[in-house]
Amino acid sequence: MAAGAYCEVHIADKALKVYRKAPAKDRARVESIIGELATNGPDDLVDTQLKFEGRFPTGGKTGTKLAVWVVKSYQLRVYGGYWSKHPLVFLCPEVAIKKTNKADQELLRRVAKKVGEHHDDQ
Repeated sequence: MAAGAYCEVHIADKALKVYRKAPAKDRARVESIIGELATNGPDDLVDTQLKFEGRFPTGGKTGTKLAVWVVKSYQLRVYGGYWSKHPLVFLCPEVAIKKTNKADQELLRRVAKKVGEHHDDQ
């Protein structure tokens, strides 16, 4: 989805299908936020753009918990986590078009497991 000095941002094919159904205005805003993340990192992004949702088990043997983040624009949510250090990669396995602002805890656990699968492969 984006590559910059700070990180690369990848989105899963299944998530991309949901993403493409979102309004163009929301997609454009998310792409701008993701571009900023890739280029400069998360420091200048506020909670209404990039929000830490918590740490969730990856399901791996080590009992590791992964920090799950969400990139937001109105009701479009792109969920992901960091899974590689060199280069740093932010992997987005889930996208949702939400009707409420409350975080779906099951979705957050699923994101951690999907990103964690990539940790186990390294």
